[in-house]
Amino acid sequence: MDKRPTVSIVIVALNCAENIAVCLEHIRRQAYPQELLEILVVDGGSTDGTQDVARSYGAKVIDGGYRNNSEPRRAIGLLNAKNEIICYIESDIFLPTEAWLDEMISPLMEDQVIVATQSLRYEHRRSDRILNRYFALMGVHDPIAYYLRKRDKLSWADTRWTLFGEAKDVGPYYMTKFDTAHLPPLGCNGFVARRRELLDLTLPDVSKVPFYTHSDSVYDLVASGRDTLGFVKNTVIHVPCNDSIWKYLGRRVFYTSTLHFREEPRKYKVYDPKNIRDDLNLLKYVIYSLTVVKPMYDSTRGFIKRRDPAWFIHPVVCLLMMVSYSFLTVKQGFRAVFARRA
Repeated sequence: MDKRPTVSIVIVALNCAENIAVCLEHIRRQAYPQELLEILVVDGGSTDGTQDVARSYGAKVIDGGYRNNSEPRRAIGLLNAKNEIICYIESDIFLPTEAWLDEMISPLMEDQVIVATQSLRYEHRRSDRILNRYFALMGVHDPIAYYLRKRDKLSWADTRWTLFGEAKDVGPYYMTKFDTAHLPPLGCNGFVARRRELLDLTLPDVSKVPFYTHSDSVYDLVASGRDTLGFVKNTVIHVPCNDSIWKYLGRRVFYTSTLHFREEPRKYKVYDPKNIRDDLNLLKYVIYSLTVVKPMYDSTRGFIKRRDPAWFIHPVVCLLMMVSYSFLTVKQGFRAVFARRA
């Protein structure tokens, strides 16, 4: 009898028929027993056939609502999941090997102290578009998070652990202990956890669904003392951007404004204005972006480790993101002023 736990895979989706077909194909190729898997596709109202594609792979499609915000749909997936383990896989995340799910669940079975696992890096594929190769190489999708040390994956420029947390190398994975003041933004892009612990901590009240975010859920785990995660020495393939850099910037600004300027404040903040360390690192990021020297140094250092010209768009992305976030900050500032006067 197979003693491996049952798994609920949650995928939030919106008009991603092409990507979700590849995503689900990779899931169905897993060596993990398919009868132990439940696949939930929480859809935001797709009109391109995404739901039909999902059903063709045996997934259960849930009408998630929240068309403009995928985070509450993650909560809806968690609430509807039935199995022991929850696994968040985005529609643009592809599992690179048939052993991926076994590798991610193994630390949870070996050590009860470990509450969740995440892949160590993004897969770097030379066939990808330059922007996707850049994200994979840097281990992050936003350069400000890189300089705030709030990356969710290790950069390919690094050969040792450089993220937050006290990491112990135990062979197939790093056993890493965090505290709430030193925590990367975890909880999606191939994140595996025990469902009951995640559910009890982050969604004791269904009314909290509109304000759910994946990184807040991990913050809750760590704050409760369940602070040890396993970073498995494998990768996930991520293809977040098949458009121009301008559309990417627009999505980042929209995502940031949706999450950071909302009615209920987040518990986890990529940038916390009350944190002196974050303030200093943000100031460094502005100086780096304007002077270009440090981003160019980091690009060169990475290129030496892994030869790909995609490293060298880093200074450009740094500057463009700084301008975009500055615009968003000014816009929100004016909005707050006018709201008080009204």
